[in-house]
Amino acid sequence: MAIQSLQFRNGSVSLGDVFVSSWGYEQTNTCFYQVIALRGKKTAVLRRITAQQVKADSAMSGELKPVLNDFKGEPVTRRICENHEHPSVSIDEYEQAYKTDPNESHFYSTWG
Repeated sequence: MAIQSLQFRNGSVSLGDVFVSSWGYEQTNTCFYQVIALRGKKTAVLRRITAQQVKADSAMSGELKPVLNDFKGEPVTRRICENHEHPSVSIDEYEQAYKTDPNESHFYSTWG
């Protein structure tokens, strides 16, 4: 039977949950990831999903929301960290993603 949800001291992670990262130098890259599987007690399989611009502050900045189930790229398997306010995963050495509400918008900028 597939695992549907994992519980942590700072929240839960369930199938379909969305994680967001915000990173970059002189620009703010915002990436969204959706949980497509859970394994063991602390591991999630995520896949990057596309984003939709919901607000334009200028030609180079605005706000994005995730587009659920609109996958791009290959799945990544990551251990869930519970040392922050919300569950998080390390996507790469420079990119940390945190669980977010999929209805919440997030800032991006293509130039600092």
